[in-house]
Amino acid sequence: MSDLVILIAVTFLTMMTASLYYYVQERMNGLGAQIVTGVAHDIPISTGMRRVMLYQMWLPYAAGAIAMSSFFALATVAIAERAGGTDVRRLVYFATFLFACVTAMQLGNVIAGWFQFRAVLSRAARD
Repeated sequence: MSDLVILIAVTFLTMMTASLYYYVQERMNGLGAQIVTGVAHDIPISTGMRRVMLYQMWLPYAAGAIAMSSFFALATVAIAERAGGTDVRRLVYFATFLFACVTAMQLGNVIAGWFQFRAVLSRAARD
């Protein structure tokens, strides 16, 4: 694989991942707002339904986002191994580093969000 093809592939992967990640984050934020407020499309929803949304909608999106960024981090490592030029290899490893950072940040956000959402739902159940 030539260095030009590698650069094109990594650019494509990065742009595709950014677009997909933006979509997933938008969906997660929308679901999170519905879970916290208890309102979906101007309709009040029960605490039980909010809990279902957390575990069956929000959490799978979060797991998918972590899996996606992890996969692309591993994919860029595999691509970097095929790079001929040192500069191209460094650039691809930098992309790997960025994907790994996104994975770590997403994991932290998911853990924090999960605990916060559970606390909100526990308070709502008590009230």
